[in-house]
Amino acid sequence: MNKSEQIELMQKEIDRLVKELSDAKAKEDNANSAKETWYKAHNDVSKELVQLHTLLDVLPGSIPKRDDDSYTDRSALLRLSAWLSIRK
Repeated sequence: MNKSEQIELMQKEIDRLVKELSDAKAKEDNANSAKETWYKAHNDVSKELVQLHTLLDVLPGSIPKRDDDSYTDRSALLRLSAWLSIRK
């Protein structure tokens, strides 16, 4: 194999590696974008849940968020259901 053939093979290998690296970078960027989207959605839902618990805290006769006996938090659905069941 002469030098020009060796150089051509090296150039093809370099081109293949550059393409592979660029594909890996694109996949990483897509994964990061998906993570950011998930975190944003999660944070938005968490904020809405906090707002719902705040509303339930001020309703007369609603049960507290924290169960004093077991030190666990009650879900917003449970608290809302309990409040609706005592309404007439």
